[in-house]
Amino acid sequence: MESIIYIMQRKFFRFQPAIQLLKVEIPYVLVLITTWILMTILVNPLGNFPLNDDWAYGQSVQSLVEKGNLKISPWSAANLLSQVFWGALFCLPFGFSFTALRFSTLTLGALTLPVVSLVAPSLHDGS
Repeated sequence: MESIIYIMQRKFFRFQPAIQLLKVEIPYVLVLITTWILMTILVNPLGNFPLNDDWAYGQSVQSLVEKGNLKISPWSAANLLSQVFWGALFCLPFGFSFTALRFSTLTLGALTLPVVSLVAPSLHDGS
């Protein structure tokens, strides 16, 4: 009987060499990123207003950027810390705005596309 650790290593941690993956995946990654950019232009993320629960996240970023202290709203999630710092990076050049926060989210999503594209094929178990 195979141990659970061995099964997990065989199925989930079987990464192909990175250079080989890059050669195959670059055209697909470029298509994904191009599609992402076109969809962003189509949706038009401009506008300094919160959508849905953006206000809770925005309050924390605004507090950090304008006052220099980190204030997490009790309404928001506990895992918001890294998102607040990421959003603050985009607000530092021009000041706080929901447009800057929207672009921070779109940028993070675009950066995630190649990572998922490179990792996903190695998770396939061949069946």
